[in-house]
Amino acid sequence: MKRTVGLALTCLAISAAALTLYGLARQQPQAAIRLILGAADALGGRDRVLAVRTIVLDGYGEAAYQNGGGNISASPDALQKWVSIPELRSSLSMSR
Repeated sequence: MKRTVGLALTCLAISAAALTLYGLARQQPQAAIRLILGAADALGGRDRVLAVRTIVLDGYGEAAYQNGGGNISASPDALQKWVSIPELRSSLSMSR
């Protein structure tokens, strides 16, 4: 009798856990879709976002300087030499 009750309680706990996980798995895609739609609305709406054909990135950066070696001295603890890139422009064009 105790064994049957224990087995029933175990099956009930496994079923409850499975239903909980199933519910959470179904909610995650909906939350992601709501997040994406909210971001699109903040940018002017879905149609406006889909109308974008070119993205241009303007900025600055640094690159490792490799002429004559990469470090200030031959020591393995020496600092890396860097060269500044004050004007960086990159563009990405999409076609449909």
